[in-house]
Amino acid sequence: MNIRSQWEHVKLEQATQIVYKDEFYNGVMNENCMQFAGCKVSEVKEKVKEWLRELKVSAIFYETSPREIYCRCGGRVIVAILKDQWFINYAVPEWKKRAFEALDKILIYPEKYRKLFKNTFEWLALRPCARRRGLGTRLPFDPNWIIESLSDSTIYMAFYTIIHIIRENNIKPSQLIPEVFDYVFLGKGSIDEVSEKSGIPKEVLRRMREEFLYWYPVDLRHTAVGHITNHLSFYIFHHVAIFPPNLWPRAITLNEYVIREGAKMSKSKGNVLPLVEIPRKYSADLFRLYIVSAADLPSIVDWREKEVLSVLSRLYDFWNIANDIIANSKDVKQPATLSEASIWLISKINSIIEEATNHIEGFKLRDYVQKAFFHLLTLVERYYDIAKDLSLNEKYWTLRYVLIRWLKLLCPLIPHICEELWSRLGMKSILSLERWPEVEKSAINVDVELAFDALFRTIDDIKEILKVTRIEKPKRIILYVGAQPWKYKVCKIVLENEKLRLKDLVKIVMSDPEIRKHGKEAVRMVREILEGKVPRRAAKREVELKVFLSLRGYLERIFNTKVQIEDALKPTYDPKGKAKYTMPGKPGIYIEV
Repeated sequence: MNIRSQWEHVKLEQATQIVYKDEFYNGVMNENCMQFAGCKVSEVKEKVKEWLRELKVSAIFYETSPREIYCRCGGRVIVAILKDQWFINYAVPEWKKRAFEALDKILIYPEKYRKLFKNTFEWLALRPCARRRGLGTRLPFDPNWIIESLSDSTIYMAFYTIIHIIRENNIKPSQLIPEVFDYVFLGKGSIDEVSEKSGIPKEVLRRMREEFLYWYPVDLRHTAVGHITNHLSFYIFHHVAIFPPNLWPRAITLNEYVIREGAKMSKSKGNVLPLVEIPRKYSADLFRLYIVSAADLPSIVDWREKEVLSVLSRLYDFWNIANDIIANSKDVKQPATLSEASIWLISKINSIIEEATNHIEGFKLRDYVQKAFFHLLTLVERYYDIAKDLSLNEKYWTLRYVLIRWLKLLCPLIPHICEELWSRLGMKSILSLERWPEVEKSAINVDVELAFDALFRTIDDIKEILKVTRIEKPKRIILYVGAQPWKYKVCKIVLENEKLRLKDLVKIVMSDPEIRKHGKEAVRMVREILEGKVPRRAAKREVELKVFLSLRGYLERIFNTKVQIEDALKPTYDPKGKAKYTMPGKPGIYIEV
């Protein structure tokens, strides 16, 4: 670390932590450590403690936090040792082994936190499980003690599955005897005997058992990273202690903390954002949309009012567009043929459904929001501009097709708005009970999508040229579309061998006789593809040319001038020889002034 002085405190502290961590996890006791020689440092602590206790040469010393601790109510926390304290012993070897077995099967996202779980499991041993005062259940072994919340709250999700049935049937606490829970949660005992002993009707017990099995095991538990070293570890330990393996938790996802305007939230700073105020001030849907779009699960969310207002603006845009579609699409009929623009948008909604579904299933929630809401909203706005050349029937039939699937796609994100729009569409069902939108594979047209990507890139390129050259009103813009066939071959070869280096790619490219004729030009093209100057993926030549020809009117509206589309292989007008430089997905551009 290039530390040269003992005054380099920061670097020395970092080095110390690295050394401590490395010796703890990778260190081994050496030969002068008697019976502990060869043991891993991370495993030997408990063995040494037990050995010292047996020799009666040790005493237990409780070390409290070096800083003052305060309760949520604001009062100072005082650490005390309680006489006759009860503990749960998480160090029982067989129990700990089963907990590790469960952890190995649980999906942890982000995966980087699995190590923290393992480390916690390693050191977890005696944990106080009762207190003298406060609300709670009396400890069965000693009624003078009350069960501490983290000791009994970690399987509460099992209770959630049946509490509504308990309330509906006015079941008294005295009826909820251990035999009831043995039957409902574990399937033990005779329903006749349990019913007779508890006074709970058999059909009610049977329904409780069925409801529990419907919801269990817990498919996904989501909470903050800070709970790994206590609640979540207890959650796994307690489930493996009580339930059979088929009812053990399946997945745990974790998120980092939320800060506000770049600063940690705290009562002393007065910047706390109470959850109860969020639906009143922002609306639940805006909150959900912003918080998920602001950061991925592994990242800290920085709540910034300016950005919230920006997201709100886009939410208004979505609302207005959706209502425009609803108002104008009631009597539309499916056109006999569709324009390239409509084929493109229908293809995009189906592609996005596929991508967004994969993002959700992979817990990449921010990617889902960016793709399903923000990106698709931009595409629909572009379609509105393009569709000025289309019939109203085709335009609004296409948009209605998109909106129906779009609302289903966004329902988990902004449910209240989507339900309202779904109703306004004339749908009689509840949207949240509809099936997730299915991908219409036959509607996906990759070539048309790639051709539109090329079109939008070209628009950006023209704008940049006009900006750099300071041309305010061009006389005419000429685009040379559709490169020579051998160039498409080069793109295909690079795409299929994208992990290879330039030297190896050139060998493969030059093995094609047609490409080899173009020598240095082909080598230069390979290099430009690797540098990102030429797209790796491009539409078929005829599709690209067709899309540009069909969108000429759209281009003329954008630049407020005449736009001429030329086939780059046989241009009718090419004073500067731009056609020969046309690449797949990258037309040649000539601007007349």
